[in-house]
Amino acid sequence: MSASSDGHYKVYEEHMKTLRAWFVAYGVGGPVLFITQQDFAATLAASGYSKLIGVLFLVGVLLQALVALFNKWVNWGLYYFDEDDIEAPPDATETVIDTTEAPVDTAEAAIDTTDEPARPSGLQRFCESYSRKVWIDIAADLATLALFSLATVIVLIEVSRGAATGG
Repeated sequence: MSASSDGHYKVYEEHMKTLRAWFVAYGVGGPVLFITQQDFAATLAASGYSKLIGVLFLVGVLLQALVALFNKWVNWGLYYFDEDDIEAPPDATETVIDTTEAPVDTAEAAIDTTDEPARPSGLQRFCESYSRKVWIDIAADLATLALFSLATVIVLIEVSRGAATGG
């Protein structure tokens, strides 16, 4: 990865953290505000939409939490399977044969020193593949935005309707 790519990733990472924190704060704070404010709570309870609003906010927060959790696991997998972090087998030149025991046939003691890379496991291939699928994060963000927007619009409509009727 180039220095320019690293810089772009750092900017992306900061925006991603900010957006996810905002989503979770809004998704938790919104319902808390509506519940703790007597006028909002009474208006929303009378409207019949309070459960729907709560579900919309809850699903949005859960969606963000699941994506964050899944990304955490995938990135742990990438870290775990990183070639630099896995101890390579010793070279034949580093091999020490203990000659104090019974003689060992040199053919049996030979170490395979081929430079053929180890075949990645299914989990490693999955982690590498998933980490390149940014559309999953984009879809989760757009779905969360839609859920929160719908909940907010319902709240605004019902609160303004309650204010208009004096309730």
